[in-house]
This record gives sequence, C-alpha cells and structure tokens, in this order.
Amino acid sequence: MKKWIIAVAAAGVLVAGSVVFASDSGTSSESSHSITMDQAKEIALAEVDGNITSAELEEDNNNSYYDIEIENEGIKYEFEIEATTGEITEFEKEDKEKHTQQSSDQVITEEEALAIASEKIPNATVHDIELENNDGQKIYDIELVEGTTKYEFDIDAVTGEIVEYEKEVKKGSKKEAKKETIELTQEDAVENTSSLTIEEAIAIAKEHASGIVTEVERDDDVFEIELEDGDIEYELEINIHTGDIVSFEEDRD
Repeated sequence: MKKWIIAVAAAGVLVAGSVVFASDSGTSSESSHSITMDQAKEIALAEVDGNITSAELEEDNNNSYYDIEIENEGIKYEFEIEATTGEITEFEKEDKEKHTQQSSDQVITEEEALAIASEKIPNATVHDIELENNDGQKIYDIELVEGTTKYEFDIDAVTGEIVEYEKEVKKGSKKEAKKETIELTQEDAVENTSSLTIEEAIAIAKEHASGIVTEVERDDDVFEIELEDGDIEYELEINIHTGDIVSFEEDRD
C-alpha cells in the first residue's frame, strides 16, 4: 500500500498522497531492507522533479531510513524514507534563492491551512496551530496527533504549499507506551465529548475579534486563541464544552 506522496497541484499547493522508492543496485547493507536505494529514489522523484544530489542509507536508534536530496531550479528537497515500508517520514523544501513573500501577499485562513493538513491525516486530532514569520516567510505550524503518532506540518501561508512535514512515533517500554496510549485516549475522550471543534472555537473568536488567527492551542478545558489585526492583538479563552468566552484581552500597540 502506498504511503505518502507530496505533489504540486495546478494551484501550486503541495498535496500529500502516496510514496515509495528504490535503490541503486541492492548492496549488502540494503539486503535486509524491504526498500532498496533505487526504490527510495523513485519514491522521492514521484513527489518532485529534479536531480538527485545525495542518497544515503542512515541508521538512527535501530531505525533505518534513506536520506534523499533533490535539487531543481534553486530549490532543494530532502526526504527521509523508511527502509522497511517506503513511507516518507520527513519532508523539507528549501528555496536556496530565498524568494521571500511580499507584505501585500494575502495569506490563506487558518481553516484552509488546517484542511490541508487534516486531508493528509483525516483521523488525527488538531493539537496546535500557529502562524509564524520565518525569515520573512509566513508559515502555519500545525501539530496533529493520532494515537501515539505526532505529525507536524509547516504550510506556506500564502501558497498553501507544504514546505515541511515530520512524522514522529512515540517509542519506549511497553509500560510507557501503554501509559501514553491511556493518556491520549483519555484526552481524546474529553475532546469527543466536547461540543466544540477547533474550527468552531475559531469561528466564535472571530465573532468577537477581527484579524488573522496567529495561534490556537488547547489547554485543559479551554481553547486559547490569538488574533492580530494591524497593531491590535486579541487573546481569547473559550470553554470547549459550552463555547463561552472565559477570557478576553485586547492589546493596542
């Protein structure tokens, strides 16, 4: 079964789909892995066009993966691909020519950014979203959790393109894993019994404050939401069960 594929759509948005790759010519170091170096390269090239500049088999905490780098017209792409499954566990795009966004560029909404990330991991819970300014580039930093797996996305706030992706599986002893699963299950149970989704909380916040949502975070029984409108910053806390605003702050610079 194919795993992750990140492809550029006509609108210029990176979309995750399926991915797999292969290796050069089955060396002895690759013989114990399901995915060869040539296959890993094919998986990466199925995601983006360009020339492969580096391909290495790496070992990290008893986990084997292929590190593939591709360059195309001043842009460098880096993939980490599991050697046993062919799954892309990390992806990063770097514009070596540093094409910066213009201040006049209109950013996509936080709902649109969440939809892009959630489309890739539809059953995951949104734990955090934040609009950041990274060297002149506005980026939505989104964290999703599904079971004991955490997914992190960096999404270009102007184009909607996924510029970085990382999957992290929480590991440890069986006792630790069981404890983590119980904690996440209990937290998810609270979320499932709540009357608010993160999108609904954002909608409530926008009824009382204007501007762009720059951060959303869940803290116990409230959603903490921050918005910016020019020189005005708003901070709201919204009860996840009732939708009531329990705290509202307005800061004018």
